[in-house]
Amino acid sequence: MKNLKYILEGWNDAYGELQNDEDTLDFYRTTYEDEIDKTILEEALSSLESWSKYAYKNKLLFHVTAIMENDQPYANLIFNEGHSSVEFIDEYNRIYLRYSFGGNHHPEQLFLESLHYFIYPDSIKEFTNDDIRDVQYIFTPEGKLTIWDRYLEKGKWYEEAKEAEEPVNVASNWEPYPQLGDYQSIIRLERWEDNELAQPWVEKYIKKYIYKDGSRFYKDEDGNLIEDN
Repeated sequence: MKNLKYILEGWNDAYGELQNDEDTLDFYRTTYEDEIDKTILEEALSSLESWSKYAYKNKLLFHVTAIMENDQPYANLIFNEGHSSVEFIDEYNRIYLRYSFGGNHHPEQLFLESLHYFIYPDSIKEFTNDDIRDVQYIFTPEGKLTIWDRYLEKGKWYEEAKEAEEPVNVASNWEPYPQLGDYQSIIRLERWEDNELAQPWVEKYIKKYIYKDGSRFYKDEDGNLIEDN
């Protein structure tokens, strides 16, 4: 997305708001005060820019928040231990989509291991963490795909899982590890071809699982629940 501004203040997803410089630095200080020499840590924490350079070099935790031209937060980028995630933010400051990238598959490439989206009640037009459904696509570099669907129905939470019976194409899941300050690629929302991850596309590959009372079941051709031992 064009015309994004990147700032180093951390995003507080528990409250749906930006932290100021001092609170962001204090968060890093608390995180590493028992792991990094105090003199080195305080020097690195002299500013958010200083910390981002130190953290990037040493693969430590730091946040980047992408802001649109109208000052609406667009996404929260998190870097830590060679891994990364991008949390996309809606107009009510809620996280509606999260991409999680693993950094242990290739020395210079990240792999998108998880696409996780959240659905909120239509009646709530303000910040909340109380989603009513979340769906997660979990990938491996070998092409294994598992889809978790967790939803609220009549006051109860249900979980279903679907697994691809054949490897899927994960070429679009690879992402170069970004240079410090250059986030145009990793923050891309559209990563797949049209309908590439839509339900009809995976339907012919999947076996549907339902989790109940700690056991896993699948449905046979007649719709009967069979325990998967």
